[in-house]
Formats: sequence, C-alpha cells, structure tokens
Amino acid sequence: QRLDLSNNKIAGTIPTEFGLLANLDRFAVPANQLHGTIPSELGQLTGITWFNIAGNPSIGGTLPTEVFDLTSTTVLGLSHLNITG
Repeated sequence: QRLDLSNNKIAGTIPTEFGLLANLDRFAVPANQLHGTIPSELGQLTGITWFNIAGNPSIGGTLPTEVFDLTSTTVLGLSHLNITG
C-alpha cells in the first residue's frame, strides 16, 4: 500500500500515527509545507521501500536513529530539510 501526498501544500507536522501503518511500502510527502521533527515512530515502517519527505525545509531537528531501521528502503529522500545528525 502507498501513501503519496506529494506536492499538495499540506501544512502541519507529520503525525506519529503514520508509524502504525505497517502495510505501507511507499511513504511520500515531498514538496509540502510540513514542519517540526521527523517522528521516531516512522522507524516502525520496517517493510517500506520508498521513504521520501524531501522538500519540506521547515522539518528540522535531529534525524531519529530509528530511520536506520528502515533496512528495506531503496529510496530515501531527505534533501532540502533542516535536519542534523
């Protein structure tokens, strides 16, 4: 299953509940107006192959270490963010 909300001018934070969507293989929310931090709960999406949140420059903070648990991921879009770590 895919959640692709690319280029929709969506504002707000990434809900932690997205980490509960265990059947996702693609999570894409690039080029929106998201802000805040990357929820560590997204690290629960262990079967995901495509993870793209690029182009949301108001997403900041430290990159959660749980992102490195996404070992099935072949596309990881983290460009144009304001993250460290």
